[in-house]
Amino acid sequence: DVDGAHIRTLLLTFFFRFMRPLIEEGYVYAAQPPLFQTRKGKQVYYTYSDAEQEKLMKELADKSGKAEIQRYKGLGEMSFQQLWETTMDYDNRTLIQITLDDVAEADEIFTTLMGDKVPPRKQFIEENARYVKNLDISDKSKETLCSFDKFFGGVEMLDKAEEYTSNEKALTAVGRLRKVYNALKFYGYEDCIGFDLGMLNGYGYYTGIVFRAYTYGTGSPVVLGGRYNNLLAKFGKDAPSIGFAIMIDDLMMAISRQHIYVDTDTNRALVIYEIENQKEAVRLAEVLRMRNVEASLIRKSKRHEISEYFKYARRYEFDRLYIVKENEEVEEHLVMSEEISLLKDKYNDNKAGGTL
Repeated sequence: DVDGAHIRTLLLTFFFRFMRPLIEEGYVYAAQPPLFQTRKGKQVYYTYSDAEQEKLMKELADKSGKAEIQRYKGLGEMSFQQLWETTMDYDNRTLIQITLDDVAEADEIFTTLMGDKVPPRKQFIEENARYVKNLDISDKSKETLCSFDKFFGGVEMLDKAEEYTSNEKALTAVGRLRKVYNALKFYGYEDCIGFDLGMLNGYGYYTGIVFRAYTYGTGSPVVLGGRYNNLLAKFGKDAPSIGFAIMIDDLMMAISRQHIYVDTDTNRALVIYEIENQKEAVRLAEVLRMRNVEASLIRKSKRHEISEYFKYARRYEFDRLYIVKENEEVEEHLVMSEEISLLKDKYNDNKAGGTL
C-alpha cells in the first residue's frame, strides 16, 4: 500500500547511498505481499492491487455466500502462516529484482520529498497530486488537495475555501484570515490584499498566518513574515509574536525602478582632496564629524574632472561638497538636487530669459 511504498523508498535510498554494490550485483529484491485477502466459503483469494480486487469481486458475484474481505495495512496483520504462503514460500511468492534505475528514481524522489528545499517539493506535489489514487481519503478530500493551486485571489478565496472543507480547525483558520482582512479594510487597504491558501513556507516555526508583501519593480517579495507562538520560548520568553523581515536589496531596487525620491533628513558632506593635501582633508573631516556631520573622503583622480564629483554628490544626496586645496585653503559648495540643477540650467539659459 502507500505506506509500504514509502518505506520501500526509504530503504532503497539507504542501499543506493551506502551499499550500492549489493544492487549492482543483483542481490536486492522487493517481496510483494498481497493487499487483500478475500474468503468465500472455503476458498481464500489474495489480490495485490485495487484493480485486481475489483476484478475478483465481479467474478465472485455469481457465487453463493458472503465474501469476507481483509485489507492488509502491514505485514504485522498477517499470521506467520499467511506471511509464509503469500510472501516467503519459494513456490508462491512474488519477488521484484531491484535495478539501479529503480533505486536512482527512489533516491531522486526521496531527495525531492524529504530534502530541505521547499520549491522542488511544492512543484512535485502540484504536478502529481491529480494522479494520486491510492490514498485512504474521500473523493472530496482528493478534490480539495488537487485544487490548492487554484486558491489564489481576492477575498472570495475565503468563501471558496469554506465550501471545500468542514474541518473545524481549517474553518477557524479561514475565519481568522477574514478578521485580519476586515481590520485592513479599516485602513483602506482591501484592494492591496490577496490570499494564497496553497502557500508553502520553508521555515518550520510558523504556527499561524504567513504573509508576503510585493510592490512594483521587482518580482520578489520585499517583506516576508508570519505568526509564531512557540519560537520565543527557545530564547527565554514564552510569548506568541509576529515577525517579519524586510528584503533591503529588493526594496531598494523597487524604489529605484519606481523613481521614488526618499527625503533623508541627514547632514552629509563630501570632502575631495589630492594626495598632497590628505592630512588637511582628514583634519577637516574630523572637525565636521565633531559637528555631527556625516563626512566622507574621496581622493581626486587625475582622470576625472571636478564636475564629475559634483554629479556623484548629487546622486548620493550629499548636502555639501568641500574641495581641499594647497595652503589649507578649502572651497565649500552647496550640493543641489538633480531637479534643482535642471531648473537652474533651464532658467539660466539666455534663450529662456531670466535667471535663477
